[in-house]
Amino acid sequence: MKTIIIIITLAIFLMLAIRRKYIGIIASLFVCFILDWIIVNELSATPFIETIAISARDPIIAVLIYVIIKLICMSIFYATLKKYNHIISLIFYLVINLIIDIFYMSISGYILLDLLFNCMIGSVMITAYKENLEMEQIKGFIIIGMIIDTICTFCIAVLWKAIGWAILLLGYIFKPIIICIVPAIIGLILCAIIIHLTRKKLEKKNRTFKILIYVMILIFCECLSMTVGALFIVHESHKPDKIYVEMKEINENQSLIGLSKEQVVELLGKPRNEYSSGKDKKVYCYNAGKISDRIFSKESKFYDLRIVLNENDKVESTYMQQNT
Repeated sequence: MKTIIIIITLAIFLMLAIRRKYIGIIASLFVCFILDWIIVNELSATPFIETIAISARDPIIAVLIYVIIKLICMSIFYATLKKYNHIISLIFYLVINLIIDIFYMSISGYILLDLLFNCMIGSVMITAYKENLEMEQIKGFIIIGMIIDTICTFCIAVLWKAIGWAILLLGYIFKPIIICIVPAIIGLILCAIIIHLTRKKLEKKNRTFKILIYVMILIFCECLSMTVGALFIVHESHKPDKIYVEMKEINENQSLIGLSKEQVVELLGKPRNEYSSGKDKKVYCYNAGKISDRIFSKESKFYDLRIVLNENDKVESTYMQQNT
């Protein structure tokens, strides 16, 4: 729905831009933005109109802000193209769009990728500026530039999402193979580098000796890379968060044993849950964090720190338990 509203609103302002000057377009957008804000705030308390006002507020305001920012961006880009060369103008365009991406709307969610995508869009606009005479005037530049910017951004965003889903699917299917192959390839690369660095020193040695040395280097590099890869996989597939580490340390060093329930609450806060266990015993449950698997299942296991209080409300024992 928001996409349809953005396209319709953008089309309306582009049609108005044909008969108005650039400053008039900006002024009319600001007027519409202020009127929209006033009307929504006034009508949001009116029965029956309240639903319409609140539901229309976010998309309309978002579109108005987006169009205003983009028009200002296009005017600065046009001014730099007129005054400076294309490289400096493209740098200005990238800086402005980087600010927009960070504070308003990102294409990919990553700064470096957004810079690359905006560089591609800016290059297309500069090419169109050189080839299209209508873009020599600021009005034509803004209209055609907005069209190019909107179409390119939409296409890149859709393509980026499609690539992301494809990589995710292929990674899910071939993940076990990739996990085994990547350390082996890294070992081969390391082996090739070491052999290249030691090749001159082994030139005078006989062939059998050199082959033996090369085989030993290969075995060493592969064992090293596979060991490091295995340690990395174990670390990433069983990665505890900060809360889990802290609670596990508390549980292992038995620092709570003998404390009163008031002291436990003062130290850890109020328990998330408490229940009776056996005769005159209570159990306090605290969130003990999670262990995440970032390699295989992409899932997390959540844990509780359970504190057992005896009949005198003193800590008798503690233990960690996984949530079911």
